[in-house]
Amino acid sequence: MNSVEQPNRTYQSLSETTVKINQVADSVRQADATMQKVGSTLNKMKSSLEEIIKNYPPFPPGSEQRVKALKSFAALRNEIEKLTFPPPPSLVPKLISDPAKAPGSFSVTLDSQGTSVRLDRQQIDPGPSGLNIPVLPTNPPQDSGDEPIHHAISALYLAAKTVSDRRQSLSDNFAQQALPAAVTSVTNQTGLSGAAQGTATLSEQSASANSRDISGIFSAIPVGMAFAGDTFLKRLT
Repeated sequence: MNSVEQPNRTYQSLSETTVKINQVADSVRQADATMQKVGSTLNKMKSSLEEIIKNYPPFPPGSEQRVKALKSFAALRNEIEKLTFPPPPSLVPKLISDPAKAPGSFSVTLDSQGTSVRLDRQQIDPGPSGLNIPVLPTNPPQDSGDEPIHHAISALYLAAKTVSDRRQSLSDNFAQQALPAAVTSVTNQTGLSGAAQGTATLSEQSASANSRDISGIFSAIPVGMAFAGDTFLKRLT
């Protein structure tokens, strides 16, 4: 391979790696944004149920106000289900949905050397292994008292805490897994370029070119995580 073909091939390889790294970063941002929406939806669900029991006396089973509030709760629960399992080509389900619906973990190979990123699932679907949000009947005789509503409100508080914790876990996992993998992949590829040309010590020109390659890759990776109401945008430089 001549001296012109090798840098071109390295540049192409680095470009492909950039696309894959951005795919991971975009999926993490989308998953985090979904988690934020789920948190807001949980608050609405809690308000629907509190509307029933904060009234004195509480709206009785079968009453128009109670049925309306319970239907609102059910609709919002379904909304969370849809949020955590968006249609293809979204990769978000691999990060946050029920494994029964989106099997497998999130894993992306970054380069021909096998450098890969694998992120842990942060499950926040409404099912038992996710947020564990109960299903409440809307009409008698299934809806026969207030105890299930009190239980559901407690479950919603726990669910909100779970979402907050898993947003943080997603952010930490990305920082611990994806960013080091990106560094390793780009460093290996730019190092391999020099090795393939038989230059044990890079010339000033080659070193400068490699530096530009690495800088270009990292500057193209906006790592944005919205957490606790604030948005943090960082760029690797």
